[in-house]
Amino acid sequence: MRGVTLIELIIVIAVFSIIAMFIAPSGVAWRASRELERATATVLDIFAEARERTLQSKNALQYGVAIDDSDIVLFEGTAYTDGASSNEYHDLGENITAVDMIEGGATSVYFSRLMGEASATGTIEISHSITGASRRITIYATGLVDEQ
Repeated sequence: MRGVTLIELIIVIAVFSIIAMFIAPSGVAWRASRELERATATVLDIFAEARERTLQSKNALQYGVAIDDSDIVLFEGTAYTDGASSNEYHDLGENITAVDMIEGGATSVYFSRLMGEASATGTIEISHSITGASRRITIYATGLVDEQ
């Protein structure tokens, strides 16, 4: 008579449980890393888009970017107005926070029409609330931004 005994079944389940304990944390870290990577790319893309629209004089306006915890907002003009109908909100993700450290305590950055220069310089710290991992984006006077 051949078959599987209860003891053999319990051993197999225990082995799979042990393997799962080692795999699960790396899966969480990988997912967090991808979320942080996506959020960083979104911030870089929004800054580039605001600068591009300004240099193109789209709608004869200047454009800027404001950071609000887990949202980044592309806005029209030289001052951010919360709730304006022209604002474009981009969610960075539920586990992502962004803290701006912009020179002079500014809460937003807009771009000059002819040269695309930034109204303020500084950094934005993007971090993942579960893993604590973070990335830093630098805003230069030239209007260019990059990740460090």
